[in-house]
Amino acid sequence: AGRAKGPRATPQDMADNAPQPKPAWLKDAEKVGIMNPALNKSKRELIEWIQTEFAQPNFNNITQLHKGAIFAQILDRMFPGTVKLEKVDFNAERPEDIMKNWKVVQGGLGRNQIERGFDVPKLMLPNAMILLLEAIQWLRFAYEQQEKAGQLPPYDGAARLAECKL
Repeated sequence: AGRAKGPRATPQDMADNAPQPKPAWLKDAEKVGIMNPALNKSKRELIEWIQTEFAQPNFNNITQLHKGAIFAQILDRMFPGTVKLEKVDFNAERPEDIMKNWKVVQGGLGRNQIERGFDVPKLMLPNAMILLLEAIQWLRFAYEQQEKAGQLPPYDGAARLAECKL
């Protein structure tokens, strides 16, 4: 007995799934070093941004970023449809659940050709304040560059969160 064959991919399907060229704003953001003054956002400013822009009123400490969930949500905001946000556990406590969240983040980074290095084993540690701060400052900078370029898509943080494990 032969296997049933699914529908063949059309040239349009292949074009829709082909990697898109990296946008200029992202190329520019990746060149910015951590000592750049543009990355010098205060913890309070970053916390308020996360609380308001991403419907996270209970977010109140940079160390909460070690779970990876907020990084996944930011990537979901910047690149809709490329991050499997429904797989993210915003209440993850166990190391294996936190690792699953970071795998979602890594998948989103890869699908969007973000080559900025994120040292996940170190970022997963709740006491990695400096690394978490550097990572979120860079992601905020990339977000701002995308916004300045007029390429930040509309987003309903509360609606997206309704689809997640909260």
